[in-house]
Formats: sequence, C-alpha cells, structure tokens
Amino acid sequence: ILPVGLPYCIKDWFGSPRSLTYNGNDFSYFHAGVDYGVCSADHPLDIYAAASGTVVFTGLLNVRGNATIIDNGWGVYTLYAHQKEIKVVVGQQVQAGQLIGQIGATGHVTGPHLHFEMWVGGVQVNPLDWLNQAYP
Repeated sequence: ILPVGLPYCIKDWFGSPRSLTYNGNDFSYFHAGVDYGVCSADHPLDIYAAASGTVVFTGLLNVRGNATIIDNGWGVYTLYAHQKEIKVVVGQQVQAGQLIGQIGATGHVTGPHLHFEMWVGGVQVNPLDWLNQAYP
C-alpha cells in the first residue's frame, strides 16, 4: 500500500539522474527511490508500512537520515528515510498500513519528504511498480 496518507504528491521519481554534488561528482548516480513530499501546511506527515514484515533497522544513516528498514520476506526490503520520528523498533512485526514514523528532513535533504526505497533480491527497484499489485 502507499507509504503515506492521502492526498500525496511525488517530488522526485525513481531513476532520475543524481550527482553527489557535495563530492563534486558528475551525474553518474540515479535516484534510488520515490520521494513523497509535504505539499501543503495541512499535509499528513504519517508514514505507513507499505507491506507487512519485520523491522530490521532503525537509526541514523549518513545521507538518508533517520531511517527504518523492513524485511518484507522473499528477499524484499523497504526503506523509509529522512524521518522526523521513528515509531517502531528492531525486531518488531508490522502490518501493511501500520504507522511506522513521521515525514521529516533528516540527512542530506532540501526539505521534508519521505524517501521510499525498495530492494528485491539485492537490486534497487522502482517501488511504484510494486505498489499496485499483490504478491505472494
């Protein structure tokens, strides 16, 4: 399911060219997730688990700020980054749609948003391809 409440807006898409400008690099990287922005003063800030699973990481990451990683099984992992507040703990079982955090602006960001990332079999994939279909 969507990792954010309605209404939502997408500020950046999976695969867009990226530069690690703070290292002076060329555009040799790609955006590895989808960024859900805060689009109005009354925009909901809650973050929800996109699928059921086990929380395997919560904490601060250098670029992604406060983050939660959920093992959704079958080699699927979802990452929720730049959180203002993390509301789950490592080892906790979560259900799809369960509140897990709040959108924030931690890490390397230009403003508050949720960076939602997905890994399948060790490969970064477009999470939007996985949100509209049920898998076993």
